Amino acid sequence: MTRRAAIVAALALVSLLAGCAGVDPVRPAVLPTPSPSVSTPTTFAVVGDSLSAGCVPYPGTTPDDCSWIFSADDDPRLEYVGGWVQSGAQSTLMAESVSPGRADVLVILAGTNNVFGNVPLSRLQTDLDSITDTVESRDVLLLAIPPMESEAGTTTVADVNAYLKLLAADRGWNYFDPWSEYRAEDGHWVTGVAPDGVHPTADIQQTTGRRIAAYIDGLTL
Repeated sequence: MTRRAAIVAALALVSLLAGCAGVDPVRPAVLPTPSPSVSTPTTFAVVGDSLSAGCVPYPGTTPDDCSWIFSADDDPRLEYVGGWVQSGAQSTLMAESVSPGRADVLVILAGTNNVFGNVPLSRLQTDLDSITDTVESRDVLLLAIPPMESEAGTTTVADVNAYLKLLAADRGWNYFDPWSEYRAEDGHWVTGVAPDGVHPTADIQQTTGRRIAAYIDGLTL
C-alpha cells in the first residue's frame, strides 16, 4: 500500500469510528441575534401660561388634552415629565410656583401676560433665571410668545421676543419661535388662527407641538 493510500484509509477509519460513537460533525457556531437597541427618550418639562395649558383657559396647573405639550409628547423620542402651567400666569407666578425637578430639556413659554400687565423686561429676566435654577436641565429652550391682536402696555410682543432671544444667547440657552408662520406682517395673528386674538385653535396647537418637538429633537443630535 502506498503512503498516500494508507493516509486515506486511516482517515476513513476515523470517520467511521466517529459515526459509530454517535459524535456529531462539527457545526459552525451560531451567534445570537442582537436585540434591537432601545434609545432612552429625551425628557422635557414645561413652564408656561394658558398658551401651554391648552385651548380654553382654566384654573388648573396641568395641561389639558389639546395643549401643544401632548402633541410634542407623541414624538417617540421625547417624554413629557411635568412642570407647571396656568392660565393667566405672569412670569413671577411661574417662578414662585414651579417645584424643583429635573428634565433633559426645560421649555419655558412666558411673557404673554407680562405684556398685558406691562411688567418690566428686567422682571422677566429675574423670573426666568429663577425658573432655570429651580428646574435642573441640560438644555433650556425659551419659546417666543405668539402674536396678539391688541397690546395695551408699553412693552410689545416684539419687545419681549427680542429680549428673550438676547437673553438666551447671553445665558447659553436656546430660543425658538414656533409661531413664525402664523405672524402677519403687522405682527398680529394671520386671519382665522386665533378666534379670541390670543389663543390659537386646537389644530394650530397640535402643529405647534410638532414643531417644538422637532426643535427639541435637534438639540439631542
